[in-house]
Amino acid sequence: MADRFDVLEAEALDRLSRDQEHIAGLHKRMRYLGVAIVTKAEGEINEMHIGLGGTMSALFLRQLAPKAHRGLEGRVKAGKSAGGISYGYRLDR
Repeated sequence: MADRFDVLEAEALDRLSRDQEHIAGLHKRMRYLGVAIVTKAEGEINEMHIGLGGTMSALFLRQLAPKAHRGLEGRVKAGKSAGGISYGYRLDR
């Protein structure tokens, strides 16, 4: 196969996915194809990285949502916008 590759490289495992099921499936498919997953942060990824890293990433996402909502609520209570400026528009005060 001319389009085959041997290594999937990323900055960190969470840059590929923070979803446990997705990252486990990706690792399984890459291992079946003989493709190593290597990250700058963790090195070569194995089952331990998938199990522990996937769990930590899932917990991070679960904890992130309430923090983001609290931050947006604080902006609204301060009389500020909770959203960004839409593409193509500019702020006219």
